[in-house]
Amino acid sequence: VKADCNAEGTVVVEVRVNKNGTVTNAKYSPSGSNTTAKCLLDAAVQSALKYKWNDDEKAPDDQIGFIVFNFRNGE
Repeated sequence: VKADCNAEGTVVVEVRVNKNGTVTNAKYSPSGSNTTAKCLLDAAVQSALKYKWNDDEKAPDDQIGFIVFNFRNGE
C-alpha cells in the first residue's frame, strides 16, 4: 500500500499470524518506529494485513511478529 503523503520514516507493525499463515491482526508499534505520521502508519498497517506466510499445521494457533516498513519520498 502506497502512503498518501510526502512523509518519510520507519514504521514497525506488530502482526499476529495464525497457523495458516494469515495475518489476523496488525497494529503500529512505537518501539523501533521513528515517525507518527498517520498516513505512514495507516499504509504500513494496511500493507501488513495483506501479508501471507507459509502455513504450518505444527505452529501455534497465534504467533506474534514484527514487520519494518521504510518509507522514502520518491520510492
